[in-house]
Amino acid sequence: MTATITAMLYTDLARDIAMHIRHALVDRQVWETPAIDSRYDAEDLKSRHKIDDVAINVILNLVAEIPCHVYIESWPVRYHPEARFSLFIDPIDGSINWDRGIGDPCVALAIADTVESVCLGDLTYAYVFGLRSGDAYETRDGHAYYRSGLTRLERPIKTSSVQDLDHAMGYIKIGYGGITQQLNLCRSLLTQCRDLRSIDNSAIELCELARGASDLIVDGRSLSDSFNLIAYPILKHAGGILCDLTGNSLDSVAIVEGTTVDYIACANTGLRDRVLSSLHDPSDRAC
Repeated sequence: MTATITAMLYTDLARDIAMHIRHALVDRQVWETPAIDSRYDAEDLKSRHKIDDVAINVILNLVAEIPCHVYIESWPVRYHPEARFSLFIDPIDGSINWDRGIGDPCVALAIADTVESVCLGDLTYAYVFGLRSGDAYETRDGHAYYRSGLTRLERPIKTSSVQDLDHAMGYIKIGYGGITQQLNLCRSLLTQCRDLRSIDNSAIELCELARGASDLIVDGRSLSDSFNLIAYPILKHAGGILCDLTGNSLDSVAIVEGTTVDYIACANTGLRDRVLSSLHDPSDRAC
């Protein structure tokens, strides 16, 4: 099977899964009163949501006959005896946002052409679909693409060329009770950047960074796991950087749910170096 045919199969599979999930969620809103908070455990901010189960059922039905290992966030792994690739899916990245009718929760999906001990650097394909916006991001043939839900037009994307913090706009993740640790880490960065925000919707944030709509992301809460980073191929093919808080690549980090990963994502190496300098030497105002 050629690389082109393989890419087409991945694209068809990803789009099919995303659209079926969207239809199922919309149908649920039509026929049922939307819940403000559909978590099974109201005391656990990371608890699985009831709407996640809607999406998971869609996925399991669609991949039932596909020879691949299937890793779904908050769900047991489905192993296939003749697996040819590994499929990773966050059914609804931003479940709380969906429950509350805010932001742009999304379906995030990635594929690795290997079936054992998959790391972030092994991911060869990624697809992210905004459930509210209809925006779609994808990797194909070594490039990253963005399809606007408004214009229906697709274009290749590249990260921004911004290298100075005083011109940079980005995301500083503060949700899930991690604000104190995050602010302690990013206090200097907060005063140096032009604009910092938080939507706590990891895949969409990485994709917006990939298309140059933002310039950086910092997550030092020790709350995210590698599953939150499966949109990484889109950022990588757009020219972006993903590293830990000391600047080391995260390519060798295993995709294992529950193991926390702090990270920096930047549009380019120059901006990454300035972010690292700000985090670790707050007195350096030359950033």
